[in-house]
Amino acid sequence: MSERSEKLKKDLDSLMSEWMFGDEGRTLIRATAADHKKALEMAESLPSKTLLADCGIVVAGVLSNALVQAGKRPADYWRDEDIPKALATKLAKALSEDPEAFVTAVKATLKGGG
Repeated sequence: MSERSEKLKKDLDSLMSEWMFGDEGRTLIRATAADHKKALEMAESLPSKTLLADCGIVVAGVLSNALVQAGKRPADYWRDEDIPKALATKLAKALSEDPEAFVTAVKATLKGGG
């Protein structure tokens, strides 16, 4: 922690102690090491079937938007087996070629989660 951050933390603690007794009512502003470990365990235990289904929903949404922009109806293509297989291949390739893009998107989404 920088010197400035440390000073700000001390100032905040000082102000908080004037307004309330003990540490009751204070908001946790940083996850603990145990919280980080639990979140990692949760990420690792996500069922693959759920993860793939949710990714499929997102990818299908991207394709649907592209089809609509091209003046087509996405529902006209739901029976075409080649399309989802092509998307699965593309997704696997994209993840292997640029995993950092996925990592960045996940981090940004978590950050925006409050």
